[in-house]
Amino acid sequence: KNTPFIYENTVNINGKVDKDKKGELKDALMEQIEDSAMVRSNTKLPWPKFPFVIPGPVINRPNPFDTVHVIQSTYNMHYLLRNKGYRSNAVTFDSSIKIVKDQQRVKVNYLVNTGNVYRLNKVVFSLSDSNLQRIALENSKKSLLKPGDPMDYSKVNDEINRPINIYQNSAFAV
Repeated sequence: KNTPFIYENTVNINGKVDKDKKGELKDALMEQIEDSAMVRSNTKLPWPKFPFVIPGPVINRPNPFDTVHVIQSTYNMHYLLRNKGYRSNAVTFDSSIKIVKDQQRVKVNYLVNTGNVYRLNKVVFSLSDSNLQRIALENSKKSLLKPGDPMDYSKVNDEINRPINIYQNSAFAV
């Protein structure tokens, strides 16, 4: 009672994001919200009560509103966007409070400006060992990175590991 608590979180994305990727990006950004800034809800059955009521979401032990956790969530979102190639992004938030009986419900709106996405210009395999270079070029068609793709650091890391696995599984011994 009489303590502001997180009632709702929203993410609004502004920027040049492909329409088919926007929902996926929004979900990923929502996952970056700190546990202490999340809405914890479940469905309770009001059974047996008359007249019968359709069950709805209920917030048990809600998280108190604390800007420290919301600010940390903005940092988490910022770093996620940087890793996905949106190097010049900006994430801010605003909050509003709504009084309902003895409840102080806080709605937090995260405002995400993605900026431009950095894209790969070309992908080059350049190794000093001629045998490793040959194997890399033979398997370059299977590369996870393609010119024009966003600069996604998790994909870059996966691509670094892909040839290593090929080298380890090949007959070529280093």
